[in-house]
Amino acid sequence: MTDLPVPPQNPAGGFPPPPGPPAVPPGAPAGRPRIWQAALIFLALGSAAGGSCALFLQHPSGASSDLYSILFLLTIAPAAGAFALLVFRLWRRRQAEAWPSVAQAVLMAIAGSVLAAGGCGGWAIMVDTSALLPLGIALFVLFVVGLAFAVGAGELFVVGVIRLIFKRPGAR
Repeated sequence: MTDLPVPPQNPAGGFPPPPGPPAVPPGAPAGRPRIWQAALIFLALGSAAGGSCALFLQHPSGASSDLYSILFLLTIAPAAGAFALLVFRLWRRRQAEAWPSVAQAVLMAIAGSVLAAGGCGGWAIMVDTSALLPLGIALFVLFVVGLAFAVGAGELFVVGVIRLIFKRPGAR
């Protein structure tokens, strides 16, 4: 009959200590933010921001209007950052970059600002024309998307600067 090996015992008695997490070598690149993660964060926070905005506009002077406005302000900035990261990851999904560089974040902020300015200007021109209402609504949506993209790109700019300061891989 064969004897089974005896597992090592803890000197204090009892079971051996559980294995720790796998060691990551220093300087290893961080994992790429996945597209589905950015999309999930954007959908969750974007729907919370949109819902709180709609509820605030339905009851602007109600008892819970302060709660809706605070909820909107707390969820819109992270939703905009997730939106900008989602657009970046969809646009450059074949590249190995995890985060946009500082220069790319600046270009995204400029593009978002141009979209927001064009959408706002076009919407302001068409506010009084009822015949072109669908075009006016489309320009207003373009304004909101451009504004969210510019704010999110500003957040990604801050992330890029922090990555440069701490010399994270992939930061330029």
